[in-house]
Amino acid sequence: MKTNIYDGMTFGLTRSSALIVCLSPKYLVSPNCVRELEYAADSGIPIIPVYMFGDMTIEQVKSYKREPSTAKPFLLTAGILYGDFKGAVKGNDPTWSSALETVFRQIESKVPKYMPKSVVGFVSKLQEWLNPFDSKNVVADYAKEFVGGTEGGLWTWCISGQLEWMESTLFG
Repeated sequence: MKTNIYDGMTFGLTRSSALIVCLSPKYLVSPNCVRELEYAADSGIPIIPVYMFGDMTIEQVKSYKREPSTAKPFLLTAGILYGDFKGAVKGNDPTWSSALETVFRQIESKVPKYMPKSVVGFVSKLQEWLNPFDSKNVVADYAKEFVGGTEGGLWTWCISGQLEWMESTLFG
């Protein structure tokens, strides 16, 4: 980051239509994450919470809610419908699909101008995009095309392909 972290966070939040908060054990103990959430709440920026507690039991998550040092994000998101990815497997898992649809419904209700007309179609296309795939051929194809010393690299090459796909498939 080329700027002070607080300047960067403020810049991003003041230009955001909503804040998607991915609550996890690491998020709860990050002072900067909590500051960002407090700022969004104080500024009236819509908040969309997502639970990312992996395989933790309900009691383990509740222990974070009862601990003063980690309870504030739960207080600031209380009463807001959240996407719960607990135990979800990325891709076609019903838990994943349900949680992802909840998040998209929240986005649709809070910032509708950014959602495609059909959330269901969007979710299925996004799931297709998120499904894991064997990237060996992609890397091999890149290695054939790469010319040492050129601008970009594998990251740029892969991202440009993903962006083209997203534009044509998700929003096209």
